[in-house]
Formats: sequence, C-alpha cells, structure tokens
Amino acid sequence: QDARFTPAFTHQQTPLYLLAVPVQRGSRKYGTISVQSEQANAFTSSDEDLLTEFAQRASIAIENAWLYEQANQYRRWAEALLTATAMMTRSLEPETVLDAILEQVSQVAPACGQDIMLIQGNEAVLVRHHGYDEIFNHPSHKPSIRLPISLSPFHYVITKGLPFVVSDVSQIPDWTMVAGTESIRSCAVFPLKTGEQVTGFLNVVSEQKNAFNENLVFHLRIFADHASIALYNAQLHAELK
Repeated sequence: QDARFTPAFTHQQTPLYLLAVPVQRGSRKYGTISVQSEQANAFTSSDEDLLTEFAQRASIAIENAWLYEQANQYRRWAEALLTATAMMTRSLEPETVLDAILEQVSQVAPACGQDIMLIQGNEAVLVRHHGYDEIFNHPSHKPSIRLPISLSPFHYVITKGLPFVVSDVSQIPDWTMVAGTESIRSCAVFPLKTGEQVTGFLNVVSEQKNAFNENLVFHLRIFADHASIALYNAQLHAELK
C-alpha cells in the first residue's frame, strides 16, 4: 500500500514487505541496500539493524575504492604531464610536441577524440588530431576541417579567454555537425594563447554526456597551456632561423 514503491521491472511482482537502508558516508550518498519478501511483516528490527550494518560496511568499501581510484587518477595525470613536459624540452618541432600532448590527453580523459585548431583569419583550422577515426574514414571527409570562429564555442573562448564546456552538445544552437561526429555528446574547448591573445583551441570531445567535471577541466587547461608554449617556442624558433 506504500505509494513510494516503484517496481524496478514491469513484470516484477509487487512484494508485500520491503526493507531498505541507505548506503552513505557522511553527506556522500551512494545508494541503498534493500531486501523484499512476499510475506507480510517478514522483517524485524534485528533484520533492520543487520542490514544497516551491511550498508555501513558497503559504504566504507565504496569510499575506499573511490579514494583509491582518485589517487590513481592523480598519478596518471602527473605521469601524463611529465611526459608532455619532457617532450617539450626534447623537441622544437611543433607537430611532434602537439602530437605528444594529444596522446597524453587521450590516456587520461574519457574522450573519443581531441584536436588542436589554429585561427587563420575568420576560421579555425584543424592542424593536429588524435582519434576521430569515424571522421577521417568517412566517405564525405574533406582534406581539411575549417570552421568559422563565430560559432558560439569559439566566440566564447576568444572573448572570455576561458574554457567553453558543455555537458550536452544538443543544447548548443549552432553546434556544427561534421560527418562522423554524430556520436559526440559533450565537449570542452580550451584557449591556446600567445600572451593574452587567443590564437587557437584545444578541443576534447566525448561520447558521454557530462564527461567533463571541474577536476578534469582543471587538468586539461594545463595541457592547453603546454600546447600554447609549444606553439610559441616553435614560432620563436622559426623566427631565429
């Protein structure tokens, strides 16, 4: 008779008795543990105490697993940044350094593709990429990808100098669909700067909605800064030749 109960499956028989307890640590809520019975008044207060203890132990295990994964994630970020930095000190060739940066981003971000575009006139032109097999193997693929910088993601980055992050690309009115990118669900666009001027973009896209949380954006900004430095060093190197 409890209106709060909703069967998990349409064919599921409604139980006569349900006991559910929360799985949580402090303010962090992970879910619930529940048991059901076809008999009325099947569970006692002792059963509730026992299930609550199981839930507490489960919350500790989940919390420990989460902390372990967080530590591993920070280690992967540190290793990726060290690799990218080492490449910057070994080579002045921008293609080599930018490819290394994109490769490291692919190792730590939940992305299906990442690329670097440089501003040429009123367009952003793709110069390096990692992933995007669906795009470059598509029958309608063009030799180069050029997009107007008036598009809202680019315009925001240029005018604000800040990353543009969207959890669902379908919410961008002028989202430009390149053939082969139909599966993209979220994206992040980071500025590449020479001084205070935005000269290009690091784009990272994912097939998952809400793929870019605050922590991920923070670290991706560091990779964008690395790419900016690599491009600036290449420019200085070319001027000195």
